[in-house]
Formats: sequence, structure tokens, C-alpha cells
Amino acid sequence: MLNAGAVIANNVNGVCCKSGGKGDPLAVPRGYSTAGNPITGPGGASGPERGSLTVQCRYDPEWETHKKWWCRGAVWSSCEILVKTTGSEQEVRKDRVSLRDNQKNHTFTVTMEELRRNDADTYWCGIERTGVDYAVSVKVTTDPGKHSCDVRGADQRVVEARGEAPPFLGGEAVGPHPALACAWKG
Repeated sequence: MLNAGAVIANNVNGVCCKSGGKGDPLAVPRGYSTAGNPITGPGGASGPERGSLTVQCRYDPEWETHKKWWCRGAVWSSCEILVKTTGSEQEVRKDRVSLRDNQKNHTFTVTMEELRRNDADTYWCGIERTGVDYAVSVKVTTDPGKHSCDVRGADQRVVEARGEAPPFLGGEAVGPHPALACAWKG
């Protein structure tokens, strides 16, 4: 179970265990499922800015009815839990993140929507249990994509801008009173 007093130890390749003070935490390499860490994940995932990404994590059958969670933060002991199941297969959604546990297939799926550049970070797929939660890290990256915009100034002259940033200079739109029309492409 995650708690404020939990500590992180023996972090090996992004997979470790969090102890609530009972026993020694275990560590196993990313992508392996053992009796010590019954969860595996993809290691990394990427999605387009303003789009979505899906991460699927697998777990051993004996963990079907345990709560699954998704948290954000490079340091597991202080990561922020974004969503957590109740132990059932019912989808849980909070803000732009959802989590659904498929207990028959022993997988849970996290979907992040309307991705932003600042969503890029380390996240964790986890299983809650008494004493020690198990987790595997997932490095999330966002692709800024491409876009094109037409800017119409006060004289209605069209200025086209293409690239990775909107046509703004110093935080202000180009032109005295522009009308902006953008087409975003992931």
C-alpha cells in the first residue's frame, strides 16, 4: 500500500518495490515478471501532442482483484497517483487519464488523452497490496507534431506560418488584431 512513510530502495532499471516498512524491498530488471515482482510494462510509450497514448501492463493471475494504479514522478516514493481502480474491472477516469483492468487477460490499460508537452515524464504501473506495492516504470514522451496556421492582420493580409510553434512573437500574436486558424497534425 502506498503511504507517506514509504521508502524506495534498490531501484534497478526502473523497476522496484515500495515498502511500507515491512521486510526488504525487492528489485528486478524491467520487463521481467518473477515471484518478487508480478508486473511488467512496455518501458516506454509515446503519443502526439493533443493526441492520446495507451499503455498496457501485465500482471500475474493471483493479482486479479488487487487495486491497480498509475502514478507520475521519477521517484516512486513521491510519485502522484493519477488513477486507481477499486479492484474491479470498472474503468476509472480522472481528468485526462483512464485506467481499465481486464482481469480475464491479466492486463490493465492506461489511456492518456489530450497530451501536452509537459506530460512527458516517468510514470509507474502498479499493483497495491499490504506491505509492498509492486510497480514498473514507463517513460512517456510526447511528439510535438506539426501544424500550420493562417494569421490575418487588421489589413486582412494572410500570413502563413508552418513549423512546430504557433506564429507568436514574444508571447503575442503576429499582427495588430489577428484572426487565427490552425490545423494541427499529429
